[in-house]
This record gives sequence, structure tokens and C-alpha cells, in this order.
Amino acid sequence: MLIAAAGPAAGSAEASGSKIALELTLGLFFGAVLPLLVSGLVRFQLLGAEPKLQPLLALATGVILYAACHLTHANPYLAAFSAGAVLASVSPESKRAFEPLGEALAELAKFAALLVFGALLTPQLFGDLPWGGYAAVVLAIVLIRPASLLLSLIGTPFDRREKLAAAWFGPKGFASVVYGLLVLQSGIPRAEEAYTLIAVCIAFSIIAHTAARTSPWPVCSVSTTWSASRTGTRPGPTTPPKRTELSMRARDLAVEYETVTVDTDALAAARLMASHRLPGLLVLDGQGAPKAILPASQMIRMLVPGYVLEDPALAAVIDEKHADRLCAALRGRTVGACLPPKAPAPPVAAPDDTALEVAALMAQQRSPLVAVVERYKDGTATLLGVITAAHLLDRLLDAAPPTSPTTPTP
Repeated sequence: MLIAAAGPAAGSAEASGSKIALELTLGLFFGAVLPLLVSGLVRFQLLGAEPKLQPLLALATGVILYAACHLTHANPYLAAFSAGAVLASVSPESKRAFEPLGEALAELAKFAALLVFGALLTPQLFGDLPWGGYAAVVLAIVLIRPASLLLSLIGTPFDRREKLAAAWFGPKGFASVVYGLLVLQSGIPRAEEAYTLIAVCIAFSIIAHTAARTSPWPVCSVSTTWSASRTGTRPGPTTPPKRTELSMRARDLAVEYETVTVDTDALAAARLMASHRLPGLLVLDGQGAPKAILPASQMIRMLVPGYVLEDPALAAVIDEKHADRLCAALRGRTVGACLPPKAPAPPVAAPDDTALEVAALMAQQRSPLVAVVERYKDGTATLLGVITAAHLLDRLLDAAPPTSPTTPTP
């Protein structure tokens, strides 16, 4: 709407209020109706998607949606947003199936946009921006965005340092790069000047926030001190300061954990998982450094015959006698042979990482384990322990305020 309000695009394009309203309405309509239609059609037995092709259902829906918006000049961004919300609500299984593929496609799209954006950041672009533009960039980064965030945080339970950290570092996202490219290709008057201002602001923001994050001064760190520092009182002898769970470091959360090497017998590793009820095992290389995580689900996958993985319906024809012999598939195998061909390296936390940093790392990589490794200047490293998702969740819940007792419903 802001781009349209800036003026009509080049050529014979219109930017009237009624036309904008029609495009937005059509986008919302297509985004709500098309997922409902697709969800209803795939419920028919003849039109249902194959399990291994299930991730492509949401992708095909998006392609059809974009084509419909292109033919009718509906707003594709509003259509995509509403379609994603509707599809996730009416078909959660499609959402779960598409999520890994969707994240990969999103990363590829962001990489492509960043590549284009970075190619346009030339020395001439910085030279074309007048001094007034640089003043606007500094005001936007230092004053306008932090002030708006601080206003939105009024009344929240965060302390002063937490509010300052939130106002300085966030929220940030990829949308600013996309909006800048949209302005550049929109054809509105002075689009290149607007893009120059946006691009310089994004570049300066990246530099400023990266420098602040790696700065040795704890200007923007989140305060985890005793709450008396905010009230002006000091705890007495009977109320010693309590260290909150969020202030604990990874070294405090790490515990001893069962590890194996790539040469460990696979059947022995499976028995180790079963006896200790472990969600996975940490696999070490020859030097004792974390190499990969072997989830219990991957070990179970090794037990299932390949033809059953291709067609799960065949599992019903396998008798119990044959099912009891599935573990024979692990005999003679090593842990290295059970790892996926491109097993990612396990998430590794530094000893001084906070509990929240460990939680973010675990969530981003969807790993049930995080290894805590001490690295030395000579290039060597020592495994201090492992933080499991269950252990971290238990410590985070301990830091949460107690809930009020409720009366169970009969």
C-alpha cells in the first residue's frame, strides 16, 4: 500500500484506492479458499497424495496460488500469508510434511535475495546517498526503532536492561531486504533513491548490531542479577541471592552422557540406548571430538526393511516371528554405518553460553542433544558434557514462576 501510495508505477498501471482494495480482497479470498479446496480434494482416495510425495502438496498449492494471483492481479503476498495460515489449520499433517522442504526452500530464496542485494551494494551506491540520507539512517538505527520498541514494551515484566537489549537488537528480519527489492522494481517515482536509502540503512544496521553483539562491553547484555538491584534493597542473611536458571552457563548444565565412536558395534549401541532410555547417542571421532548424533529413530530405521519404508502397507503382512528377527539387521554393522550419508555435525555450545543460547541452538538444529566443548588456543578441545532437551526443559521450568493451584474438573 505504501508503494502504491508513493505514486503510479511506470507505464499505464493504476494505483487507485479501489484497485488496491480489489487486489487485497482477491488475495485474501484466494488465500482462504484455495487451501480449503485442496484439503477437501485430497481427502478423496483417488486424489490423495503418496506419503513420500506429501511435502510437494503444499508446494503445488503455492504454485497454483501464485498463478491465480498473477492472472487476476491479486495481491500474492497477502494470499501466501493467509493460505499458509489456513493450510496449517485445516491440514496439520501437510504442514508437518512440508516443514523440512519449506525451510530449505526459504533458505535458498533468502540466499538468492541476499545475493542480489549484496551485488547492488556498490561503492557508487554509498556515494549517491546525500549527507541528509546518512543522518536519516543513523536516526532510524539509533533513535526511531529503539524508541518504538521501548514504547511497545511499556507494561511488560522485563527489567530496564532487558528492554534496552530488546530495543537495540530486535526485532530484525529478512523482510527489509525483500521490501527494498520490491521498491526498486516497483517503477514508482524516485524508486532508486528510496532503495539507496533502504540499502544503506540495512548495511549500517548489520554492521552496528554485529559489532554490538561481539563487543567486549556488556552494554546490551540481559541482566540476571538479584532483583534487589531494581528495588534499591539488599537481601538479608535469610534471603541469599538466587541464581536464576536462565543465568546459568552451559558448563553448569552439562552432564555426563553416553558416547560411542564410529567403530562401536551397532547392536551394542542400540542396547545402550534401550537400557538407558536415551533419545540418541553422541558419536565421537578418533580424537574424541563430537562428530554426529545418532538418534534412536535412525537406529529403528535401520531395523525396518527397505521395502517397508517404500510402502508402509507391507508392514501388515510381516508376522511376529519375522518382526522378532529385525534386530539381526544390526549384526556386523558399526555405528558409522548407521549414520545418514550426510549426517550433520552435532550442535556444540561453548562453556560460557547461557541457557537461552543453548535452547536457541537446540531449537534451530532440532537436536535432542547439545555438546558442551572447551576449546583451547592450541587447537585442542575437551568434551565437558552434554545437555539434553529434557534436562534443559527441566531447568527452564524450574526458573518459571509457580502456577496457581487449580481445581480439577470432575
